[in-house]
Amino acid sequence: MRKSVLSMLAVLALSFALTGCNQPKTGSVAVVNTARIYQESEAGKAGVKHLESLHNDMQAQLNKMQAELQKNPGEETSRKFQQLYADLQQRMGAEQQQVITVLNENLQRVLDAYREQKGLDLIVANEGVLSVNARADVTADIVAELNKTQITFKPIEAEAPKAEPAKEEAAKVEADKAAPAANATAKQ
Repeated sequence: MRKSVLSMLAVLALSFALTGCNQPKTGSVAVVNTARIYQESEAGKAGVKHLESLHNDMQAQLNKMQAELQKNPGEETSRKFQQLYADLQQRMGAEQQQVITVLNENLQRVLDAYREQKGLDLIVANEGVLSVNARADVTADIVAELNKTQITFKPIEAEAPKAEPAKEEAAKVEADKAAPAANATAKQ
């Protein structure tokens, strides 16, 4: 009897062990603090420096136009100032978006490579995590990997100003007038 109980316990223990082997492997998860990545990485610092430089240049343009407005307070100067302000504000928004896009694309490549290299199933941002073991935070590793990536920021090329419609229309009228004279000369 004792032998059969021991045999049954052995079979039962073996079946539990084998059952555990059939379970899917639980993946590993890492956590990153994206705000820290952008603040501490060289790429994030370069993006901020790029935007600050552009902001200073734009502020200088606005200061110059404001001085002109104070010297010549008029409707035309006021309109030019407002247009310049709107243009610079739009450009700064585009520049900020470009910096964010470049940083996010490079960060995503670094995160994907790190996840593959470390055999992780998932890397999540800490903003939505309620509780985490400090060992799961790989922010410093990601900053170090991102620092290995050379990222440069260049200003977005400003569009060439478009000709005013009135001038375009006048040029077209002149071209239409000149066309019959040119055709007559060509026929002779």
